[in-house]
Amino acid sequence: TTADPVARFFALVVVPEPEPATPPAPTPPPLRVIPGGREAALRRRLPAMDLLLLGGVSGSGKSVALGALEDCGYYAVNNLPLPLVAATARYLADAGRDRVAIALDVKTAPGLAGLAGTIAELRTLAWNVRFLYLDAKTETLVKRFSETRRRHPFSSDARTLTEAIDYERGLLAEVRPLGFAFDTSELPA
Repeated sequence: TTADPVARFFALVVVPEPEPATPPAPTPPPLRVIPGGREAALRRRLPAMDLLLLGGVSGSGKSVALGALEDCGYYAVNNLPLPLVAATARYLADAGRDRVAIALDVKTAPGLAGLAGTIAELRTLAWNVRFLYLDAKTETLVKRFSETRRRHPFSSDARTLTEAIDYERGLLAEVRPLGFAFDTSELPA
């Protein structure tokens, strides 16, 4: 492996992963009857897609990573609530987009609960779906928020910046193991 964190990042997300040995995609279901006597159309086959989902703590560099991915040819969507991911990905596939990066929004209810189910659902479409979790050391995040003079989305009069970072990490704890965790502490803001 290379010691350069930027090279490691791009090796993970831009270079296609080898195709795993998977069974053939299931055949679409036959016509079904909808109440009222109308027949539904056969489910359309969507084109193959490379879908990269980005998550992680605020200040870890999701927007910067998304911009870099856009520069590499990905269609980029920022701060999308989880309930809209599947429909957005299907829409973009219909529109001919085959490389999409979506930064997920943990601030909108229900947060990222259900991410594992969403990933599983999208993989049933024979898409290459990957999840990249960005994180950084607490000291680095505090420094980044101080330098930008931006308020952490979970800080308040009752919650300090460090407490807000810890709170957000708690909200994200169940999704971190779903993908590759990348520490951006050594990268520039």
